[in-house]
Amino acid sequence: MSKLFIKIGGRMALSEELKGKIAMSSLQNHLEKGGHLKLIPGNIKREIKNVASKNGITVGEAAEFYKIVFGEAWKKIDREFDELIEQ
Repeated sequence: MSKLFIKIGGRMALSEELKGKIAMSSLQNHLEKGGHLKLIPGNIKREIKNVASKNGITVGEAAEFYKIVFGEAWKKIDREFDELIEQ
């Protein structure tokens, strides 16, 4: 059995690792399709604290997740800027 699934009772359930991959992919897809995240530092800090509290993780863990998500979004934007510059 894949480590991405765990067996609960008689059924298969998503592991925390797979849930995380799905969440990351969903958020990146949302951003790529024009979804909005306000880049206002106070709002981001508040959102990170809320996510940490809601999910029972540390603020540092939530911040690391957001850092990865924003980093991936910025890489895509940066590639698009490079394409415009090269035209």
